[in-house]
Order: sequence, then C-alpha cells, then structure tokens
Amino acid sequence: MKGQKGYALSLALITLAVGTLVLVPFLQHAYIGITSSRISKELTIERYAADAAMQEAIWRLQANIDGITDSVTPDNPSVGYPATVNGVETLVTIDIPASPDPPPPPEPEPRFWWLEIVCDVDICWVKSSDPTTFTFTITIHNCGFLGMLILFVFDLLPPGFQYVPGSCTGLTSEDPTITYDDESGQQRLDWTLPGWPWSWVGTQEGRTLTFQATATLTTAGMYYNEAGSGGWPGDQGEIDTGPSAPVGVAVYELTVKAGRVTIRSTVAIDGTEATILSWQVE
Repeated sequence: MKGQKGYALSLALITLAVGTLVLVPFLQHAYIGITSSRISKELTIERYAADAAMQEAIWRLQANIDGITDSVTPDNPSVGYPATVNGVETLVTIDIPASPDPPPPPEPEPRFWWLEIVCDVDICWVKSSDPTTFTFTITIHNCGFLGMLILFVFDLLPPGFQYVPGSCTGLTSEDPTITYDDESGQQRLDWTLPGWPWSWVGTQEGRTLTFQATATLTTAGMYYNEAGSGGWPGDQGEIDTGPSAPVGVAVYELTVKAGRVTIRSTVAIDGTEATILSWQVE
C-alpha cells in the first residue's frame, strides 16, 4: 500500500513538472503576444492621430485659420501648437526653412577704372500665389582712381517677373528696352544712358537705378535676379552681379509628434491647394 502511495505521489510530481514545463512557456508566449498586440494597437492609434494632425495642419495653412499662415514669417520662422486627436496628444510644429544665400559674384580685378555693382530687393520672401510688387535697386560704385561714365545697365529678371512701366528712378527715368525669352520665361531690361554729365560717377562715388517688377509666384523655390553694367573708358568692359537679390516662395516644414510616432513633411501652399513635396514617417 505504501508503495502504491509513493508511486502515485511520484507520478503526480512528474505530471506537475511536465505541466509546468509546457504551461510556463505557453503563458509567456501568450503574454508576449498580448503585449505585442497592445503595443501594435497603440502605435496604430498614434499613427492615425499623427496623420490626422498633419492633414489638419496643412488645412490650417491653406485657410490661414486663426492667422497661422500670417504668423509664420522669416522673423518668426517657427510656430508650434498642441492638438488632441481621439484622445491622443500631438505636438505640431510649422517651420520655414532658411533661404540659401546666392553664390557670390566673381571679384573684379583692381584697375584705374573699376566699377562694382550690387542688386538688392525690398521683399525677399512671399507666400505662394500672392500678387506682389518688388522694388529692385541696382547700385554701381566707382572704386577706381578716376571718374567714369556709366554707358549702359541691364537687368535679367527672375522667371515670372514683369517690369512695371514708369517705375524707373535714379540714373534715368526712361523705361528700358524689354526683350522676352520664351524658353526661360525671363524679361531682360536694357537701359542705354545719355552719358556726360548725367551718368558720370566720380571716384569712390556710387549711383543707383531703382525700378519695380510684379510677380505672382506659384512654384516653391528661390528666384534670383541678375544685373550688369559697363562704362567708359572702354577697358572696363561689362560687369555683372551674378545671381543676386533672392526672393523665396513659401515652403513649410511640418513636424507632428504623437507618442512614439513622428511624421515630417515639406509642403508648398498656393492658396487653393497644397503640394506635398516630401512625407516621412518615423
């Protein structure tokens, strides 16, 4: 009898041990599966929340809700706000990327007759599809040791820009001769100056030519102007600014964070629709 009881106890212990070996991994596997399912569900919810917050941010930019589009400027290039989507807290950030500087023009060689030329614009950043009037100022400086006559000035406007008739002041008030390049979509402005004494520039002195141009820009990017001039004595030849007076069209960098999910996008707004230039999920 005692032998049977001992045998039964041993059998029970063996059964318990085998059950433990089978049940514990099963329970661990079940726990991992439940945890993974929960995390996957949470990530899906966060992904949908981030996506919805991004779409809402783009709509806010398009419609200028609460003046958000007006609030993002080169002087205030980053705006952020919280948003709750289906109980998920998200953080939305809207940035304007920094505009690249134009490449510098080549350095002129020192000489007795030595002109320098620069071109500036009064508005360097615009929102897409906003009709805008720009004022360009060409400054020609005599860095040499003798006076010079400025005989001609030219300007190659960026694509899509159009000269405003009657807007010229400074060296001359005459409208330029305008030629149009169908392939590049650019206007070239040419002024032939009357010479002595109207376009004379003394040593270490400067003269300016100011004019206006209009544009309604819809394509995101940077638009560069280029100006040039030449004078007498003739060995001065022709000088130009190279790409200058950059005008940037609004491109927005948006970032939405929702829990463990981050979405980044680059968007151009044209007032009626958004062009998504990039979209990245992290």
